[in-house]
Order: sequence, then structure tokens, then C-alpha cells
Amino acid sequence: MRGIAAARIALRTAVLAMASCALLACEQWQGAEEEEEQLPAIRPNLPPVPSLPPPRHPLQYDDGTWTVYGLRKRLQQTMDQEVRVKALVVKIFQPTPCPEGRTCPLPPMPHLWLGDDLDETSEGKLLRLVGYANSQEAMDQARENAEKGKAPTEEELAMGLTPAVWDWQAGKRYVVKGRFVRASSSGFSHSEGLLEYMERQCLDCPPPEEEPSKNR
Repeated sequence: MRGIAAARIALRTAVLAMASCALLACEQWQGAEEEEEQLPAIRPNLPPVPSLPPPRHPLQYDDGTWTVYGLRKRLQQTMDQEVRVKALVVKIFQPTPCPEGRTCPLPPMPHLWLGDDLDETSEGKLLRLVGYANSQEAMDQARENAEKGKAPTEEELAMGLTPAVWDWQAGKRYVVKGRFVRASSSGFSHSEGLLEYMERQCLDCPPPEEEPSKNR
């Protein structure tokens, strides 16, 4: 009997010891967890976020005309739509003269580039204007007719043969109405859009009587 009682006491002692060890281990784990939670926060030493300058041009002017910047910025709103763009004629395509006695391929159809800034050189910020003349020959003929004071005939107007617009002036500001498309009916294309000509108004061109005489 004494042996059994001693065994029971030893068993109870062992169980209590195991429970105490488990409780101690738990408290130690909780203590370690608390220590981990109390670690100081890491503060990365990062440079300040740079402030981006505002756009140089608005999306639209007060009269509702678009800038080239705005036309491209609002592609979902402007693509495949008739729009009015107020911009500068930055550069005009000039075909390379064909040497006398040689047969040269036909040059591309007349076109020019509109921009919000006259010194803009990035093709991505320039807007190509097409469709104001079918060929360089048409441009030359329109210029010759204008110099002679010859207006389009009624038959030509009835057939829808509008004269080529030949007297664009580089550096002048225009309001151009056209259709903003990615591919024109004349074969030009651009992923960010180009303008197919309909009509124009020059805002700062001098009246014809104020233009310098060619003889001066």
C-alpha cells in the first residue's frame, strides 16, 4: 500500500511539474511576443516626393477650342469626332525637288504640323494636319489661280471640288476644324491621332492689303 501511495504522489508531482513547465514556457513565449511588439518602428529614410510641374497648356480654351495637349489627353472624348483646335503652324512639309531629266516618285500629299508651342520638336506633341490638298500640283494651281484672281467655277463647286488651301503661314496661330482620327482617308495614320481638314481661321495673319509687297 505504501508503494502505491508513493507512486501516486510521484505521479502528481510529475504532472504538476509538467504543468508548471508548460505555464512557464507559455509565459516566456508571451513575453517574447510582447518584446517583439515593442520593437521600435522602422522609419525609412526616403527622399521627399518631387512635385510635378503643372501642364503648360489647358485642355481647352475658354471658347471651347482644344489644345493639341488636350486633344490627346482626352482621346476617349475626342477620337473620331469633329473638333476645333487652336494651335500654331510649327512646320509645313516641303517636297524635295526632282532633278531635271529624272523621274521621281510622287511625294506624299501636302501636310503640316500643329503645336501648342512654336519651338516644339517632339513628334508626340505635334498634331499632323492632312486633307487640305490632294497633291502638290493642286497646291501650285491654287496659288496660281489666287495670284490671277481666278475663283473656282460654279461647275467645280457643284462637283464638290474645293480648291487646295495653299497659303498656310508657319508661326501663325489658327483655329482649325477637322475630324480627329487615327487613319485618314488620304492614307496617313498615327496611333495618337491626326486631324483631317475641314476649315480654318487664321487668328494673327495680316489682312491681304497689309501684307508686304513682293516688289519691296
